[in-house]
Amino acid sequence: MFPNSPAEGALPKPQASDGQITYVGVVNEYRGARLRVEAVGRLEDGPPLGLVGRVTDEKAAELRALAGDQGVDLSMPGPMPHREAMRAAGSGVVGLALM
Repeated sequence: MFPNSPAEGALPKPQASDGQITYVGVVNEYRGARLRVEAVGRLEDGPPLGLVGRVTDEKAAELRALAGDQGVDLSMPGPMPHREAMRAAGSGVVGLALM
């Protein structure tokens, strides 16, 4: 057995929530991108959804259209440096992760 966790100091300290549901990783069908938008769309007064990571132009357009249809406030800032991405995840009210 071996530990599977970030190195000490690799993640930012917890911070105040920005009220967003946040996912950090590749944004594609295999990682549940469409399902994430649909799930937030089913929430009553759902919070904004942030998908941080690499996404194709075609997939981004598809997800933006779906978010518009579902009434989801969607942001997709694209890839960013690890520390910045972890800061974004750390400020979300909910973090989404595939295990």
